[in-house]
Parts: sequence; structure tokens; C-alpha cells
Amino acid sequence: MNTSKLLTSLAAALAATALALPSALAETPALYPVQGYLTDTDGEPIDGELDIRFRLYDESENDVFTELATVNIDNGAFTHYVGSVETLDAELFAQYTELSLGIKVGTDSEMSPRMALGSVPYAARATTAAIADVAVALDGFNPVDFVPRDEAGSITAGMLAAGAVDVDAVDGALPIYRVTNGYCDVRPGTLSFNTKCYANQKHVGSCNNSCAAGQVQVRGCDGRCTCQTSFIILPCPGCPSPPPNPWPSVPQCDNTLVGHILPQ
Repeated sequence: MNTSKLLTSLAAALAATALALPSALAETPALYPVQGYLTDTDGEPIDGELDIRFRLYDESENDVFTELATVNIDNGAFTHYVGSVETLDAELFAQYTELSLGIKVGTDSEMSPRMALGSVPYAARATTAAIADVAVALDGFNPVDFVPRDEAGSITAGMLAAGAVDVDAVDGALPIYRVTNGYCDVRPGTLSFNTKCYANQKHVGSCNNSCAAGQVQVRGCDGRCTCQTSFIILPCPGCPSPPPNPWPSVPQCDNTLVGHILPQ
């Protein structure tokens, strides 16, 4: 039996066609799975690919959506997601209160009777619309993204997108830095509230570079010998003395921001 005869002699044996929304909330555009079982006139299941037309009709039998898809048939069974070839807008179910599905396989006539979609897609669309209406009052946010105020501790770091919270803007948040420069006077890996660390001067005596008058030999943040102008900070009358500096007038190296301590 050649393909053309097979297509024109298909029996109307489309079993248990089901329409449903995916498990997640419906979005626009939508996908609706259709499952069926196809046999030839001898009752044998069909294998291979067939062109199948899926069409939605309103209560007046007007065509409101059409999709032609090449569907893989495996031992008679197939699954196709209506809306995967042509965009199917879920708002279609708001516009039409009664829709039916017509299916045409190959060059066969459309199978009869057409199948009513039932309440599932309408109910799913209604749920989505209700959420959208509430979201308008929430300035565009989805209400399912909110946590009830009495569920203390229910928000975890994994629920927050990267950069979603500006920790610097939290009142009382203290930034924490890590010493990452191997030439600092503090061991690398040390945590600190300071943005910088002093370049280590323990081996400055081994420097053999020459410095101009008013300058001193120092080691920089890369460990190399350099020169830096020497100065002394004099406290103002009545002001407390500045904190001690292990090596006055030496380079300061950048520490790396690693996080914040939030107020308790």
C-alpha cells in the first residue's frame, strides 16, 4: 500500500485527544498538547511522518486558528503541541467562549465530529488573567513572587537574582574586604573592614635604587623598589592622634570586596 492510498483511507480512529496547559502558569503565546492514535483501514497502527492540520472553530464554525504540522507517528501514537508552529495567543479563549478542534490528516477530509475543547484552557486563561489583574495593582510584579509577611526566614539567597538587592543601600551594612595582594603587610586572605592595606616594607633595606631629596625608598604593591615623598601628619590642636601606621608614607594596595555584614 503506497503512501497516498494510506493517507486517503485512514479510518476516523483518533482516540482520547486531550488538551491541557503545561504545568507552569500559562503565558502568551500558549502551547496545547494534542495526543491521538492513528490506524489504517485494516486497523493497523501507522508509523512515520504525516502532515496533520489542526484548526480551531468558533461557535459559528468560523476558522479562528489553523496550524499545519509534520507530526511523527510512532506505532500509531502521536503527540503534537498546538501553537508550536503558529503562534497561539491564549487571549483567543477570552474572545471566544466556545471553541472546537478539527483535525485533518494528510489529504483526508477533516475528521468528524470535531472535538469541544472543554473548560481546561478557559480556566487556565482565567487564572492567568486574574494574576495579571492583580499584577497591575502591584506595579507589574507577579503576586506569586511575594512572600507573606508572617513567613519569617522564608526568603533565601537562592531566591534572589544576582544584583537584585543593593546591599550598599541597606542601612548599617558594613562592607567586608579580603587582602589579596601578596606584597601587603597583612597575610593574603585576611578579612578586613579596610579598603586598602599597606605595602610590606620589611625588606626595603635591600633596595639599591636612588631617591631624590625629600623622598624615601619604599616597596610598592608589586614588591618592587620605588621612591615616595615622605610626609608627617600633624594632628590639629585638641584632635586625637591618627591611628598608628606601621610604615608611614608608603603605598597602599587595594583589597577585594567580598561581601557585607548586615545589621542585626
